[in-house]
Amino acid sequence: MKLNGKKVSIRTPKPDELNFIKELWTDPKTMKEVGGIVKINKSSAQKWYKKMVDPEDGKNHYFLIFNSDKETVGEVSFHRFDPKRKVADLNIKVKYEHRGKGYGREALNLLLDFYFNEFEGKIMQDKVAANNQVGKSVLTKFGFNKKITTKDFDLYIMTKDRFNDLYKNNN
Repeated sequence: MKLNGKKVSIRTPKPDELNFIKELWTDPKTMKEVGGIVKINKSSAQKWYKKMVDPEDGKNHYFLIFNSDKETVGEVSFHRFDPKRKVADLNIKVKYEHRGKGYGREALNLLLDFYFNEFEGKIMQDKVAANNQVGKSVLTKFGFNKKITTKDFDLYIMTKDRFNDLYKNNN
């Protein structure tokens, strides 16, 4: 699956693109705010791919983010979709050196449009670590609302109606 915007496109990765994912997850600057680097070996990468990219359960959708030069600049996904509540968890990471160019915002818009208006999700949520000020700022600027605050994390949500009011109905 591929979704196109003006600055970026997002698409389901191919198995041979796991190297970018490993590179992204082991980059200390990129992963600093989201809990640190994540090491993944070939076997666990294949299991992860089967669960997140080639899902059998329909609860996880993962995309790579490409800029207009076709350079891979990040990832965006949702996981753990609850079909009864129609709620999923958000993930977005843009490589450190590509931040501030609008790639993340447009990729998030593409993902949420798909999630709410094609996949028929109702709520997208993201638990952001208490010390991740960058993540909180990005979500707030995009239009997510803070729902819960704990000592460890803040829970941000975007509803289908809010997303469509902010991004679809005003275009």
